[in-house]
Amino acid sequence: QGRPCTPGSGALPVGSPSRQLRPRRGAWRAAEPCMGPPPGGGRLAECGACGAVLGGFIMRPAAPLRAAILVALIAGSTAWGDGTDVNSTAEGLTTTTTSPGATTIPAAPTLTPRYGAPAGAGGPRVLRVCTTGDDPPLTVYDSETKEFSGLTPTVLRQFARSVGSELEMLLTSGDMLAETLANESECILAGGGIAATAEWTDQFDASIPVLSLKRVPVFSRHNEERFKTFDSFGEAGVVVFESAASGRDASYGAELKEHGSLSDAKVEVLSTIGEVLACLKEYPKLPLVYFADNFNGETWAAACADLSHKGADVAPPLDDTANVVFLASRSEEGQGVMKALNRFLLGARATGLLEAWRREAFQPCPGTRGARCPWKPPALV
Repeated sequence: QGRPCTPGSGALPVGSPSRQLRPRRGAWRAAEPCMGPPPGGGRLAECGACGAVLGGFIMRPAAPLRAAILVALIAGSTAWGDGTDVNSTAEGLTTTTTSPGATTIPAAPTLTPRYGAPAGAGGPRVLRVCTTGDDPPLTVYDSETKEFSGLTPTVLRQFARSVGSELEMLLTSGDMLAETLANESECILAGGGIAATAEWTDQFDASIPVLSLKRVPVFSRHNEERFKTFDSFGEAGVVVFESAASGRDASYGAELKEHGSLSDAKVEVLSTIGEVLACLKEYPKLPLVYFADNFNGETWAAACADLSHKGADVAPPLDDTANVVFLASRSEEGQGVMKALNRFLLGARATGLLEAWRREAFQPCPGTRGARCPWKPPALV
């Protein structure tokens, strides 16, 4: 998780927006990457936050940058448009299941209040968000522990805390996501790898982009010599996996086949990304490939020893670059939530927190706990 904070080191926190950042005399500086507490006690709340309290000292940017960042921080923590400034409070980390498919994620310890307003001054008591839970490392749902992890839950947890709300994420099928969000029967927001396509933005309000995505092929290191050009993915014997649970990936292989790019390859649809990864790991010597978003693919290749990083060099012929966003219904309440969320995202981006959260979420190799490869090679069928 990186080295601890050390006094006097010249490095800046993860995601720091400017090399002009410097602490007051005697303050802790964060060794890069700074993900742990300072030596000798104290608590490091959020590495990368300008003005964050680090072991009792305050990280402050240089004067030209300080005002802009303070505005971003305040905007990012302002409640539902009522002008009340709300900041974080320390609460428990326990995750509890409240109903089938719903997981409550109480706020985690973070910065102490700095703007003088009590928690809960602006947001709803419970912020409910629908997600398919199957787009690692953006969102991962563990069916055994009933817990969500990944970048999306981290961002939502911090946002809920900033407005004094409790986060509840509800597992929803891809087919039911639009209907559930439209009538606000169960959730006010949706997120977890949703691309800002016309299909979504025609129905709902979209947040500012969290990430910008493009496609990369994911395959084993054993196949690096075989898959050097995109045409090689269309050869006989190649199997292209799709994940039915991940909307953006669910039909990409079929689209490529219609485009004439996968002429002789076979497309196999599996239920989840976990199953796809399980197959890639179980049969590393077979010509198997999965087209993932670049952040997912590059992260998996860097963290998973048996996956190749060279897929990023083989560009698909279809340019379908898209932005990952959160969605809200166009009701008065939905628009209020989206307005507050956008302010929060702008603040997190300006202070480098969003980048720090992305790095943390994208470090580990996504687990395949509970997922098995349902596909069998023809020779074994």
